[in-house]
Amino acid sequence: MNAQRGELLAARETLSGIHITRAGRKAIQAAASALDVATRTRDNAATCLTIEAQQALDWQLDGEPVTLRAGETLDRHVAAALQLEIPELAHIRIAPATSAGELAAEVDARQQETGYSCWPASR
Repeated sequence: MNAQRGELLAARETLSGIHITRAGRKAIQAAASALDVATRTRDNAATCLTIEAQQALDWQLDGEPVTLRAGETLDRHVAAALQLEIPELAHIRIAPATSAGELAAEVDARQQETGYSCWPASR
């Protein structure tokens, strides 16, 4: 019990020595806002791909075989280029305007500006 009381007193003493000016508060708020915008932009940039099979369909998605039966649907969020191959019919490439890597780099930059790179990517 005395050890916990000592830790509490030490923490109070440390906290009492911390002072944030109005300008400091504004800078923290601006950096946090920029981080929120970058995070939302990254999260909202993914393209939504929906494929509904009208008949049985065997194809490849980024080199992996996929089978859909009539009436089945596949939903994917595309954050980077995606290759679809329907044998003997089509090769299709889908890509969002900005890659997830570029958007993630923007989030990382905003986290570095705040000095809190340990903040979660989405809040």
